[in-house]
Amino acid sequence: MQKILTVYQVNNYIKSLLDNDVVLSGVMVQGEISNFKNHSSGHLYFTLKDDNAVINCVMFKNHTNNLRFAPQNGLGVFIYGRVGLYEKTGAYQIYAEIIEPAGKGALHLAFEQLKDKLAGEGLFDRKRELPKHPKNVLLITSPTGAVVQDMIQITKRRNPSVNLLILPVLVQGDEAPASIAEALYDANGLKDIDLIILARGGGSVEDLWCFNNEKVARAIFNCKHVVISAVGHETDFTIADFAADLRASTPSAAIEIAITEQENLQEKIKNQLATIGSLLDMRLSKDRGRLKTAISNRSFKEPLEMVYNKQILMANYKKDLNANITTRFELEKTKAKFLISSLNNLSPTNVLARGYSMVSNSDGLVKHADYIKNDDEILIKFRDSKVILKVERRD
Repeated sequence: MQKILTVYQVNNYIKSLLDNDVVLSGVMVQGEISNFKNHSSGHLYFTLKDDNAVINCVMFKNHTNNLRFAPQNGLGVFIYGRVGLYEKTGAYQIYAEIIEPAGKGALHLAFEQLKDKLAGEGLFDRKRELPKHPKNVLLITSPTGAVVQDMIQITKRRNPSVNLLILPVLVQGDEAPASIAEALYDANGLKDIDLIILARGGGSVEDLWCFNNEKVARAIFNCKHVVISAVGHETDFTIADFAADLRASTPSAAIEIAITEQENLQEKIKNQLATIGSLLDMRLSKDRGRLKTAISNRSFKEPLEMVYNKQILMANYKKDLNANITTRFELEKTKAKFLISSLNNLSPTNVLARGYSMVSNSDGLVKHADYIKNDDEILIKFRDSKVILKVERRD
């Protein structure tokens, strides 16, 4: 009778076959990534396809730390790993250990991906002007080696009055990006710093790779001080070069760009002083000519003559003022006489003189017969006499 197997036993048997297969235990497969998913656990899940087939792939977190670039859909890659079976679902897949881009090296692809990402965020757009005559320059670099010594010697030769301060960092290796980024953030707390030069000598792409780090680029962008990136040789370009305010081809070139030679500076000052002197001579000569012309045209008068002219002007003002006061007084006097005459014409005395009389009683002036009662005593006033009468009304 045939033996009956469980589903798990079948899957486990097939898994053992795959695990022990010499070819499938270490295979290199080429294809295109699709359905890519970066899981929160740190594992990567995707499918690898060509024109005729598809196979599922997974890369566990312990292997993703070795990736130099970010896998993405549509990217052609070479995958090294083993083919195995996931017993729970019965699906076989490639367990990837190494992923390399097809056509481009991993470092080159990682460089381009990070460059495009940061450029899209605008981290490369800000470019501040260098200080013209820095007094305090901060070097963020390795404190040992020929590079820092060359920078010190060039500075002494060009302008010994410039102060160089060194903030030592690691410039190679896995710990270098954190060291450089921390130094840049620390520099924000330093006062009286005019300029920062981030420097390293030449080396391989791997040697300079710490300057192609996102943390370093963001630290440069967030730096309060102007930053010159001087990494490697003239043909070397790093992400730090794009993020900095200025790229120098070498550390020595950075010093020559940043620090003006003292002799050139003195010569420049001398030329500026000569220019200022010439301008002052021209202005003085011009003003002398204007003064001479003004004197010949009697634009300037003797002080006593100016005082005499002002006295005449004041006398004329006084004369005009007195005349205006007299005229105004006579005018107001005439207006007063007219008002007095008008008041006199309206005076009760003058009215009586024209043959009229005024009647009053104990209540005052009688303006109407209705105000007088029978047996009232009334006073009638004429121009030159008064009479008192007793009223007998005959209505």
